[in-house]
Amino acid sequence: MEVITALKRHGIGRAVFHWFSGSDTQHAAAIAAGHYMSFNAAMIRTSKGQRLLAATPVDRVLVESDGPFARVAGIPASPLGIGSVYQEIAGTFHLTKDAAVSRIATNFRAACGILPQPDNSIRVK
Repeated sequence: MEVITALKRHGIGRAVFHWFSGSDTQHAAAIAAGHYMSFNAAMIRTSKGQRLLAATPVDRVLVESDGPFARVAGIPASPLGIGSVYQEIAGTFHLTKDAAVSRIATNFRAACGILPQPDNSIRVK
C-alpha cells in the first residue's frame, strides 16, 4: 500500500505494476487508483497469476515478456513467447486472440496517455 499511497501523494494517476506479486487487497487498491497490471508467460502459469489476471479489468491489462530473466518451462522468456500471454488473456476475458491483442494495444496507448488518432480516411460530406 506504500507504493499506491506514494503514487497518489505525487499525483501519479497511471502507473504500471510490473510482475505484481502483492495481495488481493493491494491489487484492488491499485486498480481502484487507476493503475495497470502487466502479465508475462511465467506469471500466467501460476494460480495466483491467473487469479490476478481474472481480477483485473480488461482495460487495465498489459503484457510483458520479462525475458531473459523469467523462465518458462526452464527456458529463458523472450518476446517471441508473448503469444501465450495474449492467448491466456483472450481465454480469461472471452475474446479472440486478435481482439486481445487490439485491446492490449489500446490499453498501452491509454497507459501512456496517448489519445487515439483520428481516422483521416473517412470523409464526411
